[in-house]
Amino acid sequence: CYCGQLQVIGEAIEAYPNELRINWVRAWPGQTVLCVSQVYWTKHIHKAIKTGQKVISSIYIYFYIYMSYTVYPEYGLKTLVVLDVHARDVLATLVQKGISDENDFEWLSQLRYYWVENHLQTKMINAGLPYGYEYLGNTPRLVITPLTDRSYCYPYLFPSCPPPSPPLAP
Repeated sequence: CYCGQLQVIGEAIEAYPNELRINWVRAWPGQTVLCVSQVYWTKHIHKAIKTGQKVISSIYIYFYIYMSYTVYPEYGLKTLVVLDVHARDVLATLVQKGISDENDFEWLSQLRYYWVENHLQTKMINAGLPYGYEYLGNTPRLVITPLTDRSYCYPYLFPSCPPPSPPLAP
């Protein structure tokens, strides 16, 4: 049962806007930190797109400054840094391309996290999947590339098919 994890994530979502992020990161389990950070990133980008491009640009500037001066604890949250850098890069692309509609493919093609009726929901393109609450570990990642983004897309577009495998050598 994932009920305990669901409760912890719900409490972390409530606590997030009331604390400095560095204190909030230290107070919650790693998996909770990663998914709740994604929920708030999605929420802020949606709001910025709805209110206009100038707001997106100012969020990008804030995020760039924030990333430059935030110090993360060393105990396993390197993944959060990678996710934050990726979020910054996605935001830079949205600003550069002048995205002003939340239905724009450039935004919809991103993996987005939502807190809906006390459950986590993930969405990409025009599909959504419930968050599984399974523990995948909090291992460091080197980078998230455009190819990584495309590989996230596969289970959303083809949920009943196994993932593609590399071609066999001749």
